[in-house]
Amino acid sequence: MAGLLRQARRAGRIVVGIALTKQCVRDGRAKAIWIADDLSERREESLLERWSAAGVSIYSGWTKDELGDLAGKPAVAVLSVTDLNIAAGVSQILAAAVSNEEERRGGERG
Repeated sequence: MAGLLRQARRAGRIVVGIALTKQCVRDGRAKAIWIADDLSERREESLLERWSAAGVSIYSGWTKDELGDLAGKPAVAVLSVTDLNIAAGVSQILAAAVSNEEERRGGERG
């Protein structure tokens, strides 16, 4: 997944920051959004509510520093992708990871 996001960055298909992502969502260009886990809870809730209503896929599980590394910046609270194919690829990777984890857990119980 990190490889896809780095590819998107090189292609100019990443938008970094809350304000630019808000604009991207309003314009209908945001296809997927990553929110840092260490963003304030109150701020995160308001963003999640707004962006979920817009129908954009939202992911979490990374710190600001980790998102910054993917974006080529020091620290990033929000990162969005404007390329539909890259967003779909990341979604497939994450779905496969969740499925594999569920299978692994099921095997531990049996």
